[in-house]
Amino acid sequence: MSLLPRCYSNFTLLSWLLLIFLCAQLNAQQSDFSKVKTPFEFKNTWVNQLNEKLKEDRQNPYLMNANSLEYIQSILPQVETSKDYETLTFLFERNAMILYSMRRDSLALASANKSVETAKKHLPKNHFLLSRAYFRRGYIEHSTNNFYNAGSDLDSAQTVYQASKNYDSAYYETLIEYKYYAYSYGEMNLDTLAKYLEKRMETRLSKENPNPDEILYVMNDFAKVYMQKGDYAQALAYAIEEVAYSKEKHDSVSKSRYIDSRFNLGNVLYKMKDFERGLKVCNELISETKNITQFFGPLSPKERERVENGIIGIKALKAAILLGLKRYEESIKSLQEIVKVNDTESRFTIQQKINIANGLLGLKNYEDAKSYIEDVLNELRPTFPNKQAESLFNVAGSLYQELGKAELSFNYYDSAVRNSIPEYYTADILGFPEIKNQKLTITALSSLRDKAISLISYYNQSLKDSLNVLLSASNYASNTHNILMSSRQELMRTEGKLFLSENFKSLYEAGIEASYLMFNLGNKKLGFENASEFFRLSKAVLFLEQSGEFGKIQNSNVPQYLRNEFYQLKTEIEGLNSTFYSILDKSSPTSDSVGRINNRLLNASEKLKDLKDSVSLFLEDQINDDHLIFKSGNTDRIAENKAIIEFFVGENQIFLLGKSANKQVFERVDIDERFKNSFNDLISEVGNRPQLSDYENKLRAFCENAEYIYSLLLKPVIDQLDSKINELTIIPDEYLSRLPFETLITSKVENPRSFKNLPYLINSHVINYQLSSDRDLNKTTAKKSSKNLMGIGYSQGDNNLGFAALPGTDREIKYLQSKIEGDYYLGNEGTKSVFLKTAKDYDVLHLAIHGLADSTGKYESKLIFNGKDNVLKTSDLYLAGLQARLAILSACESGVGEINKGEGAFSIARGFAIVGVPSIVMSLWSVNDKVTSELMVNTHKLLNEKVPINRAIGQTKRDYLQNSDNYTAHPYYWAAFISLGSPITIETTNQSWVNIVLIASVTALLLIFLPLWRKKKSDQSSGV
Repeated sequence: MSLLPRCYSNFTLLSWLLLIFLCAQLNAQQSDFSKVKTPFEFKNTWVNQLNEKLKEDRQNPYLMNANSLEYIQSILPQVETSKDYETLTFLFERNAMILYSMRRDSLALASANKSVETAKKHLPKNHFLLSRAYFRRGYIEHSTNNFYNAGSDLDSAQTVYQASKNYDSAYYETLIEYKYYAYSYGEMNLDTLAKYLEKRMETRLSKENPNPDEILYVMNDFAKVYMQKGDYAQALAYAIEEVAYSKEKHDSVSKSRYIDSRFNLGNVLYKMKDFERGLKVCNELISETKNITQFFGPLSPKERERVENGIIGIKALKAAILLGLKRYEESIKSLQEIVKVNDTESRFTIQQKINIANGLLGLKNYEDAKSYIEDVLNELRPTFPNKQAESLFNVAGSLYQELGKAELSFNYYDSAVRNSIPEYYTADILGFPEIKNQKLTITALSSLRDKAISLISYYNQSLKDSLNVLLSASNYASNTHNILMSSRQELMRTEGKLFLSENFKSLYEAGIEASYLMFNLGNKKLGFENASEFFRLSKAVLFLEQSGEFGKIQNSNVPQYLRNEFYQLKTEIEGLNSTFYSILDKSSPTSDSVGRINNRLLNASEKLKDLKDSVSLFLEDQINDDHLIFKSGNTDRIAENKAIIEFFVGENQIFLLGKSANKQVFERVDIDERFKNSFNDLISEVGNRPQLSDYENKLRAFCENAEYIYSLLLKPVIDQLDSKINELTIIPDEYLSRLPFETLITSKVENPRSFKNLPYLINSHVINYQLSSDRDLNKTTAKKSSKNLMGIGYSQGDNNLGFAALPGTDREIKYLQSKIEGDYYLGNEGTKSVFLKTAKDYDVLHLAIHGLADSTGKYESKLIFNGKDNVLKTSDLYLAGLQARLAILSACESGVGEINKGEGAFSIARGFAIVGVPSIVMSLWSVNDKVTSELMVNTHKLLNEKVPINRAIGQTKRDYLQNSDNYTAHPYYWAAFISLGSPITIETTNQSWVNIVLIASVTALLLIFLPLWRKKKSDQSSGV
């Protein structure tokens, strides 16, 4: 089950070539060096005597290397006089090593500096001892938490080592180890960090008898690197694998490593904000280790100390998780006990104090929080810039934000950025950091986000009318987005990308609010264009990535066998993901069942990564923004009678962006308790079958809520647009995607009597919906398929899986069959396999079947066909090769799914959009099959008359309302189905009319040519 064979033995040729290329600078293997280098050996009388002294000191640890240090001090003047610079460099380096072991850090660093300066001045640039001098200085800097300087010196040590004429494999392995941790703790270039991690694992695997304890030690870092990248889903997979390996090799690994694996898993869950599972992991280990000897058996004093420290670490992690669960008093009490026991000024203790300040902030105990912050600030100030200070300054920024001191809050958030990104430490406060080819960690990106947000608060409180501040906030949001997208491309799992969407939505809100304030300052063009871009960037990012990838592959020269393998593997991974989270919901993250499915998932993910590399060789980068709706200079693309209204749901406000051919509107509304209650009540009312009990009160409440929501979400925009506009494209956000906007009421109704004659928006406007503004609304799509329509109807038949028969679908499908040319499959003929095999040949897909949404799992929205293998999921569509321009999902809940910040609903309809179906009709709730059948039949009648799909749906609803009674006029019956995507027109043909026309044409030709033929024959027979 090990990570090792997966990462190294099963690489494709392409992957090996890629790894060799990436690690070319790292792969200083002894076997390679031996061809051109000689082993490093440095000896003379002074050096030999020093080595003897060091040997003696090691045999008596209480001497603390005193004899060696005394000897070095005694011979240094002689060596300096002799100008033996090799020996002098060596002695300064050994002197630094000894002083550091005696905890005399400043003297040790001074001696290391002398070693480096001596070697640089007097020895060749590629001398091996210069590498050792750099290493020693970097080692000391690393150990004193000066990770940036340490990383630089260790870089230099490696560069000199690779250029030198000597090699020392053990030294090089140690150098790589320290360089990795300098980069890790300093959160420096993540690409380089990942390379060194691979190198460390490869080094351990290459040994004749790999040590499980060493392997587990390196495995521990895989989760940490992916956490720094923000790919928490992949980090979780590695952490679970680490736990499984520690259990498998329990007798061969140190007990402290066993504890470290649990800490790593709990920490990943904590970072993912999966606090309950993280707490479970911590509690399991704390319970197991109440009696250390009983659980682990006899331990050496040193190992027992490491185990005890590990348990303290788990308790500290539990306290941090309790903060996330808002159990502040319990957390603070535990943290204070930990600090009391660990009273040294270590990184660990400092972090616990920062967490205490955070807990006090949660309790609104601002004075004590401030006191802790000042205490830690005094401890950290001498070491700035310091990564740990970033965490402190973020807490301080939150403190002063809550206290309403926007300027102080902004300054602290700025300090967090300065300690996170060293290049920015002395730059202008409003300027964006200059990132020099550096992949930022998720923590650094979060600091940039928080500074952008604090700039808006600072502006609102103290700097109104300052355009520069707003431009800076917009610049921060835009540049952070660019870095975020670069990082996002490397994430291996969908869940990791969704986590970014959720946790950085506030970044786009900051950019949009800055744009809104610009707009109101009079900079309307700049404000609107900036806002349009942020709206676009914030919405349905994963959908656009998935549909973009699908489109590129479909329109490329990727061989069919490779496409099949690629999409089959994606389907397998989505299924494994679903199973993984299902098991995780029922079992502990440390259980064997979770470990087994996780291992399968990791193996499949690695294969997919290799396949992506292979597929990418056939793809060309196509950068084209012609499809953007709000692109500058696009005013002529919107027809005179049309307008686009897009929404952005923020933390406490909703932004509205409207555009017509000659007008741009930008509005903002607050989200208060009344809005939340009215919206939720409205969704509940329209999505449920009406009851006759309390009819009048429910009708009155509906009218009030529908008019109130209209007055907030649409009226501010519509009132500013031209009165002749009668078509709206709605681009909703988050929970707004659950609302059929056509049910909103455009004016107040006094004493309503029924749902029938209300001033619904549908009566005045045709409505269409889009997932994102990153689509061209007017783009026409030519018919690609050879056949017209495929219709499938569901019936219970032999299916005993619990889905009821849909008698209305019989009428629906049979009517279509009589009027429109197509192929129809009723009952047990309409199976999933038939659909997947033949759907690619059709222009229109009409599926009158069951739909099922699971709002708790984004992988579970599905369509239910007839037969045994009857469940169609999104992933099944990848290989269906659909060419359809319109999919009518005449099924319950085909547009329903889990709502994700920045992504919207994960519905089965979304799957059809991903695979390139430009226009979809979907439902927002479980619908009455008799009414559904009536609506669908009438929609097809209008489609047959070449009415665009959005207008056909709208007209069908209006006709239904006109003919309904007071009860069936309720929106539950007619508002569920909406048109999503391009409002296309379908050129259908009626087979009977085609036959009539064909027969008539043939008859006419016969009538014309038959007399002529007879005359000709007659002339021939008469000899003319």
